[in-house]
Amino acid sequence: MSFINLPFIERPSKPLTALVVLALAFGTLDLVDALCFWGLSMDVEPIHIFQGIASGLLGSSAFHGGVTVAVLGALIHYTGYFLLLGLYYMALRRFPVLARQPYAYGLLYGLTTYLVVHYLILPMSAYHIVTGFYLAGFVNSILAQSIFVGIASGFLAHESHSKEKRPADAPVEVQHAAPSR
Repeated sequence: MSFINLPFIERPSKPLTALVVLALAFGTLDLVDALCFWGLSMDVEPIHIFQGIASGLLGSSAFHGGVTVAVLGALIHYTGYFLLLGLYYMALRRFPVLARQPYAYGLLYGLTTYLVVHYLILPMSAYHIVTGFYLAGFVNSILAQSIFVGIASGFLAHESHSKEKRPADAPVEVQHAAPSR
């Protein structure tokens, strides 16, 4: 079994644990970015950010759902991060070449996920908040998605494909050399 070293956890983690931790960490950074950017540039209240995420599933009724729908939006957001990172982890297992330049391929994957999410998934969802093109929003979104998904994916690639990891308390088999004469 492979293990992944995370710098903020003392022991190597199983891949599923690492995916959850990375999704929570980088998903939170993405949310902080969204809260700051949209809060400062468009005066959007934090609850509306989360309701906006849930509106992809519920449509405009999400904005009348209060905190419960905002929590649903947060769950959708973190689930999306987990799925994006899980997909990249599966690609790493199939195409180890992605680990040769983990951060370059990770950033490319982040950019690809931006394009897929914003131009394929969102148009098919019930999410229709902003109409038209908003340059600052576009730049912020593409950078945030590329960096937060990309860096997390690159980190995952780097750590899962450096040497095989084992838990700190796993038994180590030691072979003794025969005494020389």
